[in-house]
Amino acid sequence: MDTSLLNIDFEPLTEVKAKFSEKVALVSQKKRLLAITLNGKPKVMLVPYDAFLGWLTDQQAAYEPRRMTLKEWEKESKKWREVVGSVKNLFDLSKLERKGQKPHKQNVLKKFK
Repeated sequence: MDTSLLNIDFEPLTEVKAKFSEKVALVSQKKRLLAITLNGKPKVMLVPYDAFLGWLTDQQAAYEPRRMTLKEWEKESKKWREVVGSVKNLFDLSKLERKGQKPHKQNVLKKFK
């Protein structure tokens, strides 16, 4: 299904409410998307059901959990620590502290030192 802006019709809610069954028939027959606007801003999409099911199956197929061995995880965690360390080096944490800061916020900052 074409999901480009050229395949989307924008119509105000008041018009869609008045002719809802007609709009549903148009969306299902012409395979076009209908953006329903409220105060001139798109808020809701009316989508053909088969296109919706296609999107769902695409999303489910796209996500597969990543399986790692313990050794792979240890390598990844080292890389993650290096990234965190390099980000910490970008800032002078002593200058980020403020006078009169609440104790619970001071404790959080101490974790990063």
